[in-house]
Amino acid sequence: MATSVVANTAKFLSRYADLLGLIAIIPPLAHVKFSKLIELQQQTAEASDSKKKTDTSCLPSAAALLLFAAAELFAKVELFTPGDATLKRAVGEALRAQQSSQGTGVNGMVSIVGKLLEHTDIFDCVRFITTVAGLLSLCGTVALRLDDVDTRGSMNPLKVAIHTTRHVLTGVLSPRVFFVLAVCATFICGNWTALGKLVKRKVATDIIAALPSVLRAIAATMVALQASYSGPIPIFASVHGAAAAARAAHLFVYERLSIEDIVVSGGANAVFEGTKAVMSARCNLAMEAWVLLVLLPCALSHSRLRRLALPVLLMPVAMILQGGPRAEPLMSQLEEVTRGLTFGVGGVAILMVFMGGMSTMLAVLGLMQVLVRLHNLEKIRY
Repeated sequence: MATSVVANTAKFLSRYADLLGLIAIIPPLAHVKFSKLIELQQQTAEASDSKKKTDTSCLPSAAALLLFAAAELFAKVELFTPGDATLKRAVGEALRAQQSSQGTGVNGMVSIVGKLLEHTDIFDCVRFITTVAGLLSLCGTVALRLDDVDTRGSMNPLKVAIHTTRHVLTGVLSPRVFFVLAVCATFICGNWTALGKLVKRKVATDIIAALPSVLRAIAATMVALQASYSGPIPIFASVHGAAAAARAAHLFVYERLSIEDIVVSGGANAVFEGTKAVMSARCNLAMEAWVLLVLLPCALSHSRLRRLALPVLLMPVAMILQGGPRAEPLMSQLEEVTRGLTFGVGGVAILMVFMGGMSTMLAVLGLMQVLVRLHNLEKIRY
């Protein structure tokens, strides 16, 4: 019974962190897609505001977004291992569901999609692909400054596409980017065999497993040190801070840690005492705590209503960790709530892909194509 409660609690916290990680992408993505339209409407209504420019510093930096995407990649690096069977199981399950769904109506399709999302392999693949694609799409938009493309107020799709393509080519073909990519490609191609041997070693696997929390901490620090806390930055920081708390709570529950395992006493040498799992948990918990603390001033820097976002998002995590009568309503419905979070991840993933437009869809298709070619998924039969 106790094992079942711990497993359900850990699954709830994991799903909650996954949902928050996806939701965090929505505010900056919406700002990129719709801020220009809102600005044009304001300029049309008030001619005196026609000379105002959009604040380009109210988005996370491209480097921070790239680090967040790299953290997600390293967290699921096993998906890029040809011997891993996660994708094959997920695709096989999806193909079997497709065969059984022939002739069903809309309600039947929705039910089948819901059951597919409850499959762990399918859920992990959907969340990973959409999260990484959303972050990479947003990173490319910020790096190439696509939100500042001058379309001269034209609503003609062809003219907008021409101006955007010209802007992208100008940024990509710059000498600095070209030489950096050329040097990196030369190093990788020249040392391909040595790098392959290094990655296969156990120590390299352990280092890669420890990278996600460190990369998130660095990315959160870069967001916190931005000059401007305007636009979607505060809500972005609030959601990421709550996600860090959920990940820390999941680690605490999943590893069945105690306060004595985490709190270090007895001098500096005591930091290096304990089992490998305990030391790894200390590092990961410290990184997640740093993410929450460093983003706290940014999350609380806006209006009174938006300041409530972080406390509200932290309430489920606090209730789970505190326990007692206050957590009883949540604990009694934990499986149903977890199922709702799973459906929420699917809904937010679909919303993000369509809201992100062509760039996000291309990132999703490109990542899927890489995984299909890597695992030979086109040969799978149900």
